[in-house]
Amino acid sequence: MPRIAWIALWIAVAVLFLGFVSAAFVIASNSGSSEAELGTTLTLGEPGGGPLELPLAGDEQALMLAQRKGRVLVGVAARPGGPVEVAALDGETPVSSSDLSFEVDGAPVEAVRCGRACSRLDAAAFNGARRITVNAPDRFEFLLPRALPASGAGLFAKVEREMGSLRTHRYREELTSGVGTGARSTFDVRAPNRLAFRTADGFRSIIIGRNRWDFRNGGWERSAFPGLRVPTFMWDGARNARVLGKTRLQGRPVQILSVFDREPIPAWFQLLVDPQGRVREARMIAPSHFMHQQFSAFNGPIVIRPPK
Repeated sequence: MPRIAWIALWIAVAVLFLGFVSAAFVIASNSGSSEAELGTTLTLGEPGGGPLELPLAGDEQALMLAQRKGRVLVGVAARPGGPVEVAALDGETPVSSSDLSFEVDGAPVEAVRCGRACSRLDAAAFNGARRITVNAPDRFEFLLPRALPASGAGLFAKVEREMGSLRTHRYREELTSGVGTGARSTFDVRAPNRLAFRTADGFRSIIIGRNRWDFRNGGWERSAFPGLRVPTFMWDGARNARVLGKTRLQGRPVQILSVFDREPIPAWFQLLVDPQGRVREARMIAPSHFMHQQFSAFNGPIVIRPPK
């Protein structure tokens, strides 16, 4: 399933509790007051457009990595033998070339432009070059492995099968635009068309098919909804899958899987996958959109009914 299905669902849910009606990513941030304010909107552009370009992302051999500090995103695409492409954005605006500099293994290097927000470095990735430093102007360091990590295509296919076949699950989500504390929510999901969520500040909603109920002013209000089909996930349809290693999460062995998706908005994902192919934690880094999700209650006794 392409990621656009998850984006459409996320937009619809965001519209419910943030009150915005544009077809955009709507990200709430806390400015220090008790009210959620609009942090940014990231509109869905035409295919091939968007806030950044990374030509190497179309190469299945490329390793895709990203970091963020505040609103600044730095993403890397590294192909065996080179080159290395770097995207740097402050929100959705390319970091100015005057604020950018690069080093490879500690030595300054010049870059050439390779598209919007894109700089190309002549670096022999996985063949000598190990440490890529990006000053944007804050310092970002990427330590490349000695060899291209193993393909994660098989593992990612297992993830898509296992997660896509879930009858029920729950996830906790933290979302920020890089400004303020962001928004925290909990979602209960029951296939094929039921979802209930609540936010940390008390908003609650239930969606069943083409109906939704929002809890406002001490009571439930019913209204129409465009339609719902679950499960769907933010990494659906991603590519460039690579297994970065293994670790343990709450005593459970997991593999670290990186994937990337170019459309409709470029996004880097890191998934912690258990032996069954279930995602236990997921992180997304995208322009003005930084998300952390924790999954549980797989096929658990989650009941979602119309409120009384």
